[in-house]
Amino acid sequence: MNNKLPSIVITGASGFVGRFLLENVREEFKVYAIARRSRKESNIPYHKNIHWIQCDIANKDTLNDVKNYINENGGADYLVHLAAFYDFTYMDNNEYKRTNIEGTLNVLKFAKELNVKRFIFASSLAACNFPADGEKISETTNPEAEFAYAKSKRIGEQYVKEYSKYFPCSVVRFAAIYSDWCEYAPLYKFLSIWLSKKIDSRLLAGKGESAVPYIHVQDVISLIRIIIKNSNNLTQFSMYNGSPDGSVSHKELFLISTAYFFGKKINPVFIPKSLTYPGLFLKMLLKYSHLVCDEPLEKFWMIKYIDKKLDVDSSFTRKELAWEPAPRYHITRRLLFLLEKIKSHPDE
Repeated sequence: MNNKLPSIVITGASGFVGRFLLENVREEFKVYAIARRSRKESNIPYHKNIHWIQCDIANKDTLNDVKNYINENGGADYLVHLAAFYDFTYMDNNEYKRTNIEGTLNVLKFAKELNVKRFIFASSLAACNFPADGEKISETTNPEAEFAYAKSKRIGEQYVKEYSKYFPCSVVRFAAIYSDWCEYAPLYKFLSIWLSKKIDSRLLAGKGESAVPYIHVQDVISLIRIIIKNSNNLTQFSMYNGSPDGSVSHKELFLISTAYFFGKKINPVFIPKSLTYPGLFLKMLLKYSHLVCDEPLEKFWMIKYIDKKLDVDSSFTRKELAWEPAPRYHITRRLLFLLEKIKSHPDE
């Protein structure tokens, strides 16, 4: 009887998704967890199946040492590449090139030398432009958004497709990933404003129809697990949407969260798009004049997306993988759990 556990490499193991994946697979896989931070710094408890490896994926020499270590310890079957840099300001940053582009290429070369059975790349639906009214982003949509993060993911996808001639690869474009602890910064900021007594707590830009899709981190983990489980039956290169269909608007989230939190319906106040520029300029002025402490959630780059919907059609993914997000994790249902945690743990 062969009791050898299958093995998996996880980059970005100390990150939000990486930590959940690590916890989920550690009993069934030998895990090579790669992260910039140490296990102690990352607050990851010791586990007999976890090999914690502190490594910067942009450093080729260190990554080569990691490759040698993994091969000396039995090799790796799968690699899930989660490590990435993201800055909510959408400003250009050298880390997009260093980590997201060069780092991804390094990890692909690393995977080739490990001879993995499948490489899974975490991309983002944000790499795609907002579709025209009535249209949706499918698995075949070209990623043509032009801000730095989106471009880095587009190039990463291109590299993965190129390397699929050496080993099987899957790209998953994820929706906005959140957890029961609201570990998605924009959503947390929205809720903290809407549930407060601040002067802007009832304001929504435009008609409140700005919308993106959300996916719970547990659905992310289940999708990754299914790709690994079905790897032998998948094509050499595959593209999936890690997302429910459609999108959820700010107005929907506002009405659900405020009604539950305050126990009554709260009507939002809609701010015409034409007033958002001067309004945001005033917020910035108050912040940098030290008259208010909070950094505005809104950024000038967001204004062009007011009332646009990042609608998604994930029907191919559902059919191909026999997977779909669990209904109980849909943001419009799970929001109540987030609000309960905010009520019971206001300082966390």
